[in-house]
Amino acid sequence: GVWFRGPTTDPCLIQASSRNNPFLAADFVHRLRAQTSSRMAEQEIEGRFVDMSAGYFDRLWFGEPIEEAPKGLEVRLRFWDLAATPLSAENTDPDFTVGVLLGHKEGVWYILDVRRDRWSAHQNEKVIRQTAIVDGADVPVRMEEEPGASGKSLIDVYARRVLQGFAFRGCKPGADIVTRAMPLMAAAERGCVKLVKGNWNADFLDEFESFGQKGVHDDIVSATAGAMAEIRDGF
Repeated sequence: GVWFRGPTTDPCLIQASSRNNPFLAADFVHRLRAQTSSRMAEQEIEGRFVDMSAGYFDRLWFGEPIEEAPKGLEVRLRFWDLAATPLSAENTDPDFTVGVLLGHKEGVWYILDVRRDRWSAHQNEKVIRQTAIVDGADVPVRMEEEPGASGKSLIDVYARRVLQGFAFRGCKPGADIVTRAMPLMAAAERGCVKLVKGNWNADFLDEFESFGQKGVHDDIVSATAGAMAEIRDGF
């Protein structure tokens, strides 16, 4: 569907399905179904709109948390989504700093660990370095790079001072959070995303279930999607 505004009229919504677009590639429907969740694909194909009140993820897709990941993971990677505003009287609900440790083996993604809190900028540096040491030097570390000079400067500080000696670099998002989360959404719906049991499980499931609703934090989703993208692209 598209919004249309005439020269003297209010905006109106013209609803149409993918079949009404003669410019789409012949294999568009097949590729869309392969890349996104079935619910979102069918809504797009038929010209319907996603029900934002329902969220994008179903917590049941993740199943029961497992005791531990299988041996011999093909890769592990820690991805950080930074915030630096602690709780205060002026800001009672700031974003979280989140670091997701993601593993992969034989088509299944394993959420191994999630570090999540509202730390100050200085505390962020200490926690992120400590976490990298615990994870081990063989675990690549990635961080979302905010646009502009300040984002580049922050990544440079982490590369030269905080995470020197680790396989670290910044990553520019390149797309909105919903688009970045679609591969993760598709994998979760197929039952290919598993959570290792931990005290972070409830926060993880609550955020994913409410993702897409107005005013809800998406820091864990962003970090998990970032980690998946890096692993899929060969980091």
